[in-house]
Amino acid sequence: MDIQGLDEDGYIVAAAVARTPTSDRATLTVLIDGLAPWPAVEYTAVHGEKAPRP
Repeated sequence: MDIQGLDEDGYIVAAAVARTPTSDRATLTVLIDGLAPWPAVEYTAVHGEKAPRP
């Protein structure tokens, strides 16, 4: 799943999937590899890159 290609409905479905507990390896892979990096990219785009902690 490429999060960059999702439309509004896709975000709703992705959020529902992310909130539903599962042990299905394919679903977990999508969540970790496809969705997990997206919030970091969005945060950086809005707030800028933060300095590392000492």
